[in-house]
Amino acid sequence: MSIENLKRSAGREGSGDSGQGAEADGNGLPRTTGFIPMLRTISLQRGFRPWRKASGREDSVPDADPPPSGDEAPAVAAGPETGGMMEFGGYEWKVLDVQGAKALLLSKDIIELRRYHRKNRTVTWGDCDLRKYLNGEFYELFCDEDRGRIVETQVANTGNQWFGTNGGADTTDRVFLLSLEEVVRYFGDSGKLLGERSDEDWIIDEYNDKRIACGNIRGKWRSWFWWLRSPGCRGTYAALVHTDGNVYVDGNIVDYNNGGVRPALWLNIES
Repeated sequence: MSIENLKRSAGREGSGDSGQGAEADGNGLPRTTGFIPMLRTISLQRGFRPWRKASGREDSVPDADPPPSGDEAPAVAAGPETGGMMEFGGYEWKVLDVQGAKALLLSKDIIELRRYHRKNRTVTWGDCDLRKYLNGEFYELFCDEDRGRIVETQVANTGNQWFGTNGGADTTDRVFLLSLEEVVRYFGDSGKLLGERSDEDWIIDEYNDKRIACGNIRGKWRSWFWWLRSPGCRGTYAALVHTDGNVYVDGNIVDYNNGGVRPALWLNIES
């Protein structure tokens, strides 16, 4: 799909408190025509997990190896490594960074579809509904032991570098979304975000494939766009990573109800 077609499919809506959403095209971005009388949060299939845990079947356990003898020492399990994968709380996570006793995790897949905010009005990450959901209802899905391992984190909310949109005050979160800067830091920096802005509203570079995420979208496993916490071109827009892995700095309207969610968190890996 050409950039012009993508830009046409992501047509902007004016700000206001109407709460009306926009009809999606085939790539999850809104059209400028049509009307949806009532927006609903579209979650993934109940109980769905896009991964498979290791089987603990007793009938498949091989005979135990003999105990080590002499100078042989038992192997020590390796901890998570940057760029690797790990399971936590029933989800599969990509390890973006390891700093001492903690690791930054990002869900491997899009776990559900939600609005950034319930109304099409100016809002920042600190006040949006998606932040409240991730640090409330979603956080409470973890068991007591797992919640105890999720590190409370000071989250920097800088503005949009291309459009000068205010990012709001910094926040203290246990679960959050990545920012524009963090996507560049952890998925690859082509220098386009912090360099001179181009005539386009997208960052298209050699790291596109690394940023693509998939999920169960309306019963079909496919790639989809996912929200960032950074603001878009104005206060009623939030930045995102597009279906094709492009970083859409311009963003999408905050009340669009089909935005992909990839939670991020810092985890204590020594617990």
